Amino acid sequence: MRQFATLLLREVAEWRLLLIVVGVLFVLGLAGSAVGINRLAHEVMKESTEVKVKLHRDHDNQAVDEKEPAGDHDVWADDDWEFEDDEWLSPREFMNFGWPAHYFLQGREGLLLYGWAHMLRGALAAINLSMIFLALFYLVDSLYKERSDRSTLFYRSLPVSDNILLLSKLTVGTAGFLMLSYLLGVVWVLFSQLVFPAEFSRLLEGNGFSPSQLALWDLVGDWFVFHLLQFLWLLPYALYLLFISAIVRSRPLLIALGAPFLLALLLRYSIGTVEPIAVLLSNFDALGDILMGEWRGGPPQAIHPGETVELFGGFGGYIFQVRTLISILAAAGLAIGTRLAYRRNFSTS
Repeated sequence: MRQFATLLLREVAEWRLLLIVVGVLFVLGLAGSAVGINRLAHEVMKESTEVKVKLHRDHDNQAVDEKEPAGDHDVWADDDWEFEDDEWLSPREFMNFGWPAHYFLQGREGLLLYGWAHMLRGALAAINLSMIFLALFYLVDSLYKERSDRSTLFYRSLPVSDNILLLSKLTVGTAGFLMLSYLLGVVWVLFSQLVFPAEFSRLLEGNGFSPSQLALWDLVGDWFVFHLLQFLWLLPYALYLLFISAIVRSRPLLIALGAPFLLALLLRYSIGTVEPIAVLLSNFDALGDILMGEWRGGPPQAIHPGETVELFGGFGGYIFQVRTLISILAAAGLAIGTRLAYRRNFSTS
């Protein structure tokens, strides 16, 4: 166990520059988002005030001069404010009023909470996708890099088994990056709630809404379960990248991505379909479908004052599917192949 922990720390130390860059970009993103959302709030509230002043001025001018043309764009008829309960953005509203000030004038402040929830969900998904993208580069380069600089010779001389060495790299490339994605996502959501603009808070609370309606503790649990699901369903792809890293002698990333592409072309022109490749990559589509399926949004008018708003539904039920078992079995086969390839290529290191 101590050997495994030491190897994990060694991996973190070797990739510390990447972690520093990610940390710096994340902090800059937090600061930029705080400044940006508060400036946006200031501009929106300023626009709302200007629209209100303009509205009163136009009605006063119309009272003084009854000959004001009825078609003037600055004169808003009473029926322009009408909207159906199931319609949250009509063409008339979009054309006649400024956005988003007219929503606030009509008492639709719930739309602000609706947009805020979607922003948080989108940011979580973006952070998660970015970490998976970085994990791709780590996994495909982890074993190849050590063979190319001959550091494998040193580690193979230590009293450490190949299994522990390979497991340390797999753990960092899967659980490590997913845990980083989870932590960054949670920090992002909590920080965003802390810097929620005071102007928006007063506007929401004046109409019974509040940013505290978002079920953040449920989000923390749901988002962790989704990362666990990702770990299980993406494990075969991680081991495939590790296998490529163990067998190739140059350009591991090109080979890892190019091999499925060439196989798809071969299948397309030989049997007329790429369905076998689509099946092999179906876990990615399944995760995307699940994420969007549990994306709790609904129409803006579905958000009511004081009602708890969940960002995501539950992901636990998806773990206990046949897809999970197939993914684990495929990962086990690729793990055996990776270990054999690693030992066979030792003499060429």
